[in-house]
Amino acid sequence: MKLNMRTLLLMAAAPAVLAACDNADLTARTVFPDPANHPYVAEPAGSQMMAEASGRKRVRDLRSEVTGNIAYLRSHLGEDRSYILDMKDSLLVTIPGAGAFDARTANLTDSGIDAVARVAASMIEFPHTRIAIAGHVQGSKSDYADQILSERRAVAVKSVLMSRGIDECRIGVIGKSADDHVAAPITERRNQYNDRIEIMMKPYQDGACV
Repeated sequence: MKLNMRTLLLMAAAPAVLAACDNADLTARTVFPDPANHPYVAEPAGSQMMAEASGRKRVRDLRSEVTGNIAYLRSHLGEDRSYILDMKDSLLVTIPGAGAFDARTANLTDSGIDAVARVAASMIEFPHTRIAIAGHVQGSKSDYADQILSERRAVAVKSVLMSRGIDECRIGVIGKSADDHVAAPITERRNQYNDRIEIMMKPYQDGACV
């Protein structure tokens, strides 16, 4: 059998080429596709399942903080000084203004201070919770005076919370004047229900302050 010159050269070079392949670091030269840059490369099913499980756990953790706040406040405030509404992902605490403030002032009574202090204790117990305080007042002849009073009452509640160790970044305040009635002010007794502080309490997964 005759071999041409090209075949002889390839046969002579083959051992050296194979040896080079054996000694090369093939792993270092292997490039795997990045799923983020290659939309046709599917994410492993296990990773997706882990992400979904993590999401469900976050929801459970937030819900447990809501229910924990509710249980704490119901046992420490009582129905006589507050109304607590479970809103699933948050809760609304209503403190009647008639017993919490002196009439037509932003001065908290001893009972009002104690009620707010118990809200502070609940926030310390559940540190992922942030709140929004809304001041509501009975209507008067001056819309401007109503607005100022509602704001000052919300700020007064915030001041008590901060004095009990709650970070300011966890507290929002707003004055709602007499614009958001919960009862038609037909009589003075019914109008008293509109004089109140509402505290919306909501937990956040990333912590109380960001």
